[in-house]
Amino acid sequence: MKTATSLRLVLACIGVVSILSAANASLPLYPGPGGPVVANGTRNPNSGLSQPVGNTGVSVAMADAYLGGIFQGQHAYRWDTTGAAMVRLGGGGALNSIDTHAYAVSKQGYVVGQVGTAVAGNFTPVIYPLNSTMPIPMQSLEQQQQANGYTNASAYLINDSTTSAGMSSKYFQNTNLGTRAVRWAIGGSITELQPLNTNALGYTDSYALSMNQTGSITGVADRYSPTGTDQGKRGVRWAANSTVAFELDTPFVRNDGFATVDTRGINQNGAIIGTVEKWAGSVSQGDRAVRWDAFGTAATVLDTLGADFNGVTNVSVGGINDAGMSIGICQKFSNGSSLGFRAVRWAPGGTAITELGLLPGVNPALSQSSSAYRINQSGTSVGISPTTTGFSHATLWPGSMGGTTAVDLNSFLPAGSGWTLVWALGISDTGFISGEGSYDPDGVGGQSPYQQSYTMLVPQAGTYGQGDANFDTKVNFDDLLILAQNYGSSNFTSNIHVGDLNLDGTIGFDDLLVLAQHYGLNSLTQTPGNFASDWALAQSMVPEPTVLGLVIFTATMRVRRRTR
Repeated sequence: MKTATSLRLVLACIGVVSILSAANASLPLYPGPGGPVVANGTRNPNSGLSQPVGNTGVSVAMADAYLGGIFQGQHAYRWDTTGAAMVRLGGGGALNSIDTHAYAVSKQGYVVGQVGTAVAGNFTPVIYPLNSTMPIPMQSLEQQQQANGYTNASAYLINDSTTSAGMSSKYFQNTNLGTRAVRWAIGGSITELQPLNTNALGYTDSYALSMNQTGSITGVADRYSPTGTDQGKRGVRWAANSTVAFELDTPFVRNDGFATVDTRGINQNGAIIGTVEKWAGSVSQGDRAVRWDAFGTAATVLDTLGADFNGVTNVSVGGINDAGMSIGICQKFSNGSSLGFRAVRWAPGGTAITELGLLPGVNPALSQSSSAYRINQSGTSVGISPTTTGFSHATLWPGSMGGTTAVDLNSFLPAGSGWTLVWALGISDTGFISGEGSYDPDGVGGQSPYQQSYTMLVPQAGTYGQGDANFDTKVNFDDLLILAQNYGSSNFTSNIHVGDLNLDGTIGFDDLLVLAQHYGLNSLTQTPGNFASDWALAQSMVPEPTVLGLVIFTATMRVRRRTR
């Protein structure tokens, strides 16, 4: 027993109290929409390559809805980790054939999207408040500028200040002027973000594609030559509280001035990640990953995993975190021959590319394809990787814990769960992962498996595993108090709200130590030096405090040794 205890302490003190190394670990999984072919219910979740999840575990996805066996359109659904039933995000009435779409969820759980109307092609941008299924409509440019009330707008970005962004069609005297990037303030009032320019008829398109917590937005906008010739889409930046479009530098342009740019992420500092199509004269050589400087327009072309003999390869990007680490997908070549697409990561500041590993047993020298879709502030990435069976599984790459090793999310499921997690499409800063999988409720034979969305909490994938017991991305006194209130208790139901930071079924020393090691994370008030006194204060606030003097002393001393 002493040996096992000492080993746990040694592992904890070097920051490796990690369920990611435990092959038999079982983590809580929260099902979303999707189900069998029945008269009433949801089927075929369809969120594309994005399934948002907030820091508290609130997730949204879209799925086909059926009532009495009759298709009722595609609807948005929200679920969380409280055990409450999944809810349909309504369009303001009973289930019907009018579609409802949810595209983004804030860290607190606000949801934005669009709701169809009784007139085909009409969509109204909406926001769903916390714990509400009733949408609040937001303005569109058509409502301001077109007499017949036609509207086609969508909100698909939201930050913690509940500033939203997206697109809206624009009209003048019933003449279509294209699509415009827009921003919505709290309350739904709309602001048009300026395009780069228009053609002679006033037509142009622009789109907001990513927004950071300050409200700065990046996207793309059409560019026209002085003679009105279409020169393709260029990357742009709209500063917070401004409508002016700043054009980002374009490193590759076709010999006639045409270019194709796509921006896919902007971090808190203003650095932007995206792709630009590369040209050799008039011949396309595929897309390249590009990073634009924070608050500037200068472009840096990032490295690839080779190209064919004609210089052709392709890259797509999934996002960038505040540290400047970005992820994506890059085609890999060996001696001019393609080996498929691989999940990759680019380090901050430089251009070097790192290939993320495939799942165990898969030969990287053969043609294989993996993908990284999202990255959080801890540097953890999620996506898919092939397995030795030839099928892909939902995959996690723990960036801050060894970097490139692929972890199969299915390894965290209990035996006989009936689940096969296929896609990992979203990850929160706290460690919630969302995606889609296959669920077979009765094993081999009987009922056929069906597609279903899910959310899973992987502690060491985010701040929860660092001591963030209340999912606010900070490790401070509030978390310490939760631990004090439950210290020494068992957690056989995998309750994620009682301070069981490694989800091993016990709130105990390992949880206290990992919290001590990260005490003060993202906090302006608490520091590691306050831990011992704050723990004593937290205990004193519990009705029946537990005597843990030796534990406190041991944890404090080991943290001090680690930080020297």
